[in-house]
Amino acid sequence: MGNLVRVDPDDQALERASDHIGALLTEFGVQTTRTQRRALVNEAVLSWLRNRFVEWSKDRSISGVGSPDAYTLGLAEAVLPIVAEVQVPWSKPVGDWSKDEISVLLATAFDAMEEQRARTMEDPTAQWTEVVNA
Repeated sequence: MGNLVRVDPDDQALERASDHIGALLTEFGVQTTRTQRRALVNEAVLSWLRNRFVEWSKDRSISGVGSPDAYTLGLAEAVLPIVAEVQVPWSKPVGDWSKDEISVLLATAFDAMEEQRARTMEDPTAQWTEVVNA
């Protein structure tokens, strides 16, 4: 029987995109390592996503939202230890933080809550696949 490894579709997508970028860079005469290609693809995708959401959200901002439901509050409470580790100026009032500092805190909390939501709802039998040793 082979070893069990966690299958991460995002990691697999990053690998495939890195391979495509590597081929394109080779055509341009640029030699890169696998690590460099992964870093390039990861940064490009994340930067594009961040900026895309900013641009698409500018004219769609909401003025306020209602009180969070119990499910959302439970997710928030579950990720407080993660949020507490964020490197932001906790000693200053939030109003004195930079836009980037606030964005990092909110994004970290949101990501952690989404991950917690997925882990809470996922089927634990579907997260592993067998890898046969060759």
